Amino acid sequence: MPSFIIKEKPGNEDFYVEWSSIVDAPTRWGTRADMQEELRWPDPSAAEDARFDRADAKGTSAYGEAEGIYGMEETLLVMNGPHDWPEDLDGCYVLPRENLRAYCEALDQFGRGRSGVNEAATALLRWEPYFEFRGPDDE
Repeated sequence: MPSFIIKEKPGNEDFYVEWSSIVDAPTRWGTRADMQEELRWPDPSAAEDARFDRADAKGTSAYGEAEGIYGMEETLLVMNGPHDWPEDLDGCYVLPRENLRAYCEALDQFGRGRSGVNEAATALLRWEPYFEFRGPDDE
């Protein structure tokens, strides 16, 4: 599963989040020591210091194009938002990056993997309508 280590801000507190690009949501979080312990199995390379050092420096362990998406963007796309999506689905839920830790803590308080709507976590999300992408050559 493609995932990246991300932080609210580069170099801030000892709190790291594994963000899945498959489910567009956090899958685990905690201190560096706790995360490295969890990530060691089954793939020890997932727990390498270099991944966490990149997250400390850039806000993400991602490289290349993914670095731009999971780096210091102001928001993160969240696919496990509330179940009351607008009917026309003309947008998506995003998590303002400054709410990253609070969102993870709300998921912990609700219970990881529990079904239903987590109102505390949902309150930290924001609905954003889609916008038409216009490239540099578009007029």
